Amino acid sequence: MVERYERERIENWVGDFVHGDRAREFSAATLEFAPEILTRFLCAACDVRGASPSDLGEEDLRGALLGDVARLELSPTARRETPALYAAFLAELEREGRLAGGRAGSAFVRALQGAFEAAAGGAQKPFVRPGSALSRNDPCPCGSGKKYKKCCQRALDP
Repeated sequence: MVERYERERIENWVGDFVHGDRAREFSAATLEFAPEILTRFLCAACDVRGASPSDLGEEDLRGALLGDVARLELSPTARRETPALYAAFLAELEREGRLAGGRAGSAFVRALQGAFEAAAGGAQKPFVRPGSALSRNDPCPCGSGKKYKKCCQRALDP
């Protein structure tokens, strides 16, 4: 859990970003949730290893983005723009001198776009049957040597 002082500092950073010029490139639907999701993102990243914002690494960013943050209920537009929002936020923090390694973190977060969409409830993976389908004219899997239609399929038919 992030300490109160660290959380207030993160909330100040988020407020400055959301009301700044960099945030204007995002849609209104994304900016509506931006303060909550940006704060939650950095706090979750800090919670991965118990690190402060200045000590965040790639594993912290990945854990936050694909874990806690991916489960947020967002509009489709906001969900699609979320990794770009995080990336812009991290780059802006480095530009302002508040966070070292923000640009590297920004590039890393952008690279996780596809993984974030999958973790955020994108299309489900299709079910793939482990073997081929059994047809009526195949040998019966019970090993009798008869065709399936003449052996076990009869037992299943009413």
